[in-house]
Amino acid sequence: MKLYQDNKNFSANVKRVKVLCNEVGASVEHVPMDFMKGEWQKPEYLAKNPMGKVPTIEDEGYLLWESPAICYYLASKYGERGLIPGDLRGKTEMIRWMTWNASHLETAVQGVAFEKLIKPLMNQTPDTARIETCTKDWNRFAPVLNAQLEGKTWVLGTSYSIVDILLGTTVETAVVGCGFDINQYTHLKAWYTRLTTREAWVKATSHTPTA
Repeated sequence: MKLYQDNKNFSANVKRVKVLCNEVGASVEHVPMDFMKGEWQKPEYLAKNPMGKVPTIEDEGYLLWESPAICYYLASKYGERGLIPGDLRGKTEMIRWMTWNASHLETAVQGVAFEKLIKPLMNQTPDTARIETCTKDWNRFAPVLNAQLEGKTWVLGTSYSIVDILLGTTVETAVVGCGFDINQYTHLKAWYTRLTTREAWVKATSHTPTA
């Protein structure tokens, strides 16, 4: 299986796929791509991913993009690892929190990250109004996740799942990339510490591909 990714280990969306691969023990060939050289917009790559983004996986001729879908595919392929709930309500909760992350928390965090991290790389001026709006959204949504984690080891309860990986990379971007403080969210912080000290997470963080 090939994983098309950024060459600087920068993308949180790529990070979550790498963590998932580490958790299930999937063998992956990393294909680093240079954003600054426009490699994501070349015709040969757009034929694999018309969005011109990363990650994309290629598994025995099957091309798949969008990181939540990739994580779901891999967790399902390696179902024996137990990263997807087996019951209806558990699966429904999984979808609920995956959707919530993509629609709310991740949108807020990526808005700030784009302005603070990506625009300077492109010699563009950050939009302070957008940063302010997205920061307010973070302050609105982070307490929701904190409340969900009260009394729980993982987002869905006692079982670690792909939801933890997806939400975890969002929170990591919030903390490391955006500078958001999570110390006031005691349940979230404890969960984040458990998550980021897992072997699969540490391994994904330490692996820096080169082009």
